[in-house]
Amino acid sequence: MFKKLLNKLLFMFIVFNLNAMNIEQERYLDTTFGNNGKVITDFGISSGTFNRIIPAIHVKIQKDGKILVICDVYQDYNNKNPRSKVALIRYNQNGSLDSNFGDSGKVILSFNSMPEGNSYGMDFVIQNDDKIVILGRSFKNFLEGSGALVRLNADGSIDKTFGIDGFVEVKPDENHWCNFFRIILQEDGKFIMIGNQGKDRLTKDKVELEYCSLFMARYNNDGTPDYSFGNEGKLKTIFPSKYERKPADGAYSLAAQSNGKIVAVGSYEDAEDVSYSSLDSSDALQDETLFLNLHTTKSSSGAIVRYKISGELDSTFGIDKNGIVIVDRSKFNRNSFVDLIVQPDDKIVAVGFHKNLSTEYSEFMLIRYTENGLIDESFGDKGIILSPLGSKDAILTHAILQEDGKILVTGKVTWDNKSKFTLVRYTKEGLIDKTFGENGILTTSIRENFDDKSFSIAIQEDGKVVLAGESFTTSHSDFALVRYNKFE
Repeated sequence: MFKKLLNKLLFMFIVFNLNAMNIEQERYLDTTFGNNGKVITDFGISSGTFNRIIPAIHVKIQKDGKILVICDVYQDYNNKNPRSKVALIRYNQNGSLDSNFGDSGKVILSFNSMPEGNSYGMDFVIQNDDKIVILGRSFKNFLEGSGALVRLNADGSIDKTFGIDGFVEVKPDENHWCNFFRIILQEDGKFIMIGNQGKDRLTKDKVELEYCSLFMARYNNDGTPDYSFGNEGKLKTIFPSKYERKPADGAYSLAAQSNGKIVAVGSYEDAEDVSYSSLDSSDALQDETLFLNLHTTKSSSGAIVRYKISGELDSTFGIDKNGIVIVDRSKFNRNSFVDLIVQPDDKIVAVGFHKNLSTEYSEFMLIRYTENGLIDESFGDKGIILSPLGSKDAILTHAILQEDGKILVTGKVTWDNKSKFTLVRYTKEGLIDKTFGENGILTTSIRENFDDKSFSIAIQEDGKVVLAGESFTTSHSDFALVRYNKFE
């Protein structure tokens, strides 16, 4: 009898909390946007034009309030040789597709450096003249791949004045491949992009990574290399190690401090025997296990690097004064940084995830550093925030700073065996903001009874927040946007 009563009370408690979260969700959603705050775009997937999307990795807001998002779409995904293309979509402020951009609001293209291969869009910047520079990569196979840029006019047409007929191929060293993940626009109009460069070896049954290092490039606004940066516009960084090793290092995001110095975050491998298989980064974003394997090995640690404007390592940065900061592995298991925020005071909030040894699940991880790379112990628990979320791996993918200094983060989180769009807010002091959502967490379902994954955040001038990701059905996934009213 007591057991039945206890179960009934537990059920009522769960229903009450789910209803409370739904009420919170409805209170925050901006009902003037799309369909009650939500927009779903299928790219003709239902008609067979494309049969899989790789979700929006980045969403950004134009000066006129229109919303731009980038993702990838696949043709013939279920065949042996699927082809991926880059998709850039523009929405009006009300969530409708902008018919004045591309083909009914969409631009779908392949990079011309490897037209027979796969093209992936990773990031983009919006210039002051409203032209858009897309960063991506073009891969024929795991052994051949290069970075790529393309510039679009404000209407979505290709800007033929940029590079060669609008395109730039960013080549790695001979017999290498390179990935780029992020791009920023400097005040002087130059572009800096960051990622990794590596070399693979082909074994009997798989392709294995021989080594991988951080890789950066800077280009002038016309698409030519900036020869004043690094070695003819490019540079690679191999982190120091106590082992004789073949490195498996890389960077996934970058930002500039107020003095123009460049800060990059990523992961560092410190092991004598590296076991690290090549993976396709865009596919990895579809699955939390692949994402973890892409960004972390069994002995990986988060890393921060600071460069001078010229591309040299900044010897004033970090406790060792060598320009590099590595997360102390004695405090964490396998971990990685995937994004960062540079605050107005030039402090650095590096965000990512770590693997909890007790639960075997990953957790959100945020660490704040002073402007010169020392842990800021006034933030969180002696500079560190660890947030276990949901019922499985919690994979943080993006962070952004509100005008009031509070931090919004998103990622893929599973709640009761269903993943939902998820936002978590932290105070300036590094505590979960209990005044936000339900105890600091806001979740949104795009389609009931199906998985939804959020990846990127943007904040409009009016304070409204746009969250981008994907929503699944039984047969495919669609691109999805949610807009929330300004958070107080």
